[in-house]
Amino acid sequence: RVRLGGLDPADFIVEICQGREENGELRKFEVVPMKRSKRLGDGVYSYEGAIRPKTGGSYSYGVRVRPAHPDLADEHEVGLVRWA
Repeated sequence: RVRLGGLDPADFIVEICQGREENGELRKFEVVPMKRSKRLGDGVYSYEGAIRPKTGGSYSYGVRVRPAHPDLADEHEVGLVRWA
């Protein structure tokens, strides 16, 4: 679930970020986009996605929400971030 308030969900990408842990470091980092599944109301949207590790071992993962708009210079520009 992501609370975007009055912001347009089309301006964001929700991703699962995962990587294999080797000797205390994150290796073989992979990003998997999630799909918006439904609007829950009050600016809250539900997203879903799946990851499948290719090998055994210790993995770390997290979910990130980032701006995605054609007017941004690159995917890491924070021009649309809203601070609480």
